[in-house]
Amino acid sequence: MVFKNLFITRHGLRLGKSGSYITVKGKDINERIPLGAFSNVFILANVTISTQTLKYLSENGKYVFILTTTGRIKSIIFPDLLSSNTKVRKRQYKEFELEASRLFLTKELLWRKAKLTQNFLIKFREARGESTNLTVYKDFFRDVSFLIDSARSVDQLRGVDGFMMKNLFFEFSNSVKEFFAFKSRSYHPPTDEPNAVLSLVFSMFYSILFPLVISHELDPYCGFFHIKRGKHAALVSDLMELARPELIFFTADILNRGFFTNSDFKKFKSGVYIKPAAVRVLCKLFMEKLVYSKVFFPIQLFIREVLLK
Repeated sequence: MVFKNLFITRHGLRLGKSGSYITVKGKDINERIPLGAFSNVFILANVTISTQTLKYLSENGKYVFILTTTGRIKSIIFPDLLSSNTKVRKRQYKEFELEASRLFLTKELLWRKAKLTQNFLIKFREARGESTNLTVYKDFFRDVSFLIDSARSVDQLRGVDGFMMKNLFFEFSNSVKEFFAFKSRSYHPPTDEPNAVLSLVFSMFYSILFPLVISHELDPYCGFFHIKRGKHAALVSDLMELARPELIFFTADILNRGFFTNSDFKKFKSGVYIKPAAVRVLCKLFMEKLVYSKVFFPIQLFIREVLLK
């Protein structure tokens, strides 16, 4: 699967079709992009797109994701929501209804996340040039593994996951404090600059992961760990847990490298938002540094070894 996507982040552009190309036109831009050069389209701005173009993208298996400038999905145009092969989904619905199955799947998910969390806790300290006592992190993994193994419900496992996230955000806070203040995770809306970037990174990854889940014949809305809310794709959020340690580390890394300053954000009483120009920078960094990394590997492995076994 090609993970190079087309991000549209500038207001006022016009998207059209010319032969086998998608055209992007504006005041000072006139681009022709081959259809085979991208997997899906992500629109984070007010643009004009013709119905002919939407039809062409849909017929050629391209998803069109329409997001707010903070990365929240507003709409998705599917080429084909789910295929006619229902065997995998029937098994998914049956297994995810059983408490024992949900407990088993969540334990396996969090055990794998615990290993990834251990690795990125070490990477955080190494990136700051601090010494690492590997025994401490071995003890962390041992203790978390014990809590996972001894849990008797999915609710208890949510507490274990919260403990892992608390450790990750503690290291995240220490890593960005020279440039930005971060006390705790906040969203809807984000209350500070690091949370604004985290929200957009999480939302973009969620959007890219959505069609990947569908490509394996799975129903993205039927999850085993997260609770379904409205249009929330619970299974996508479940699988995202395997990427969160790297997504958090990626966010700290780009904040520390000076790609963003306080002037790249708008502050309102309702929250903090990223300016459009900074969104374009983030999209570029996201594609260059994250999407082509190994971040999808643990997810693909979990799907093949656990969900489709």
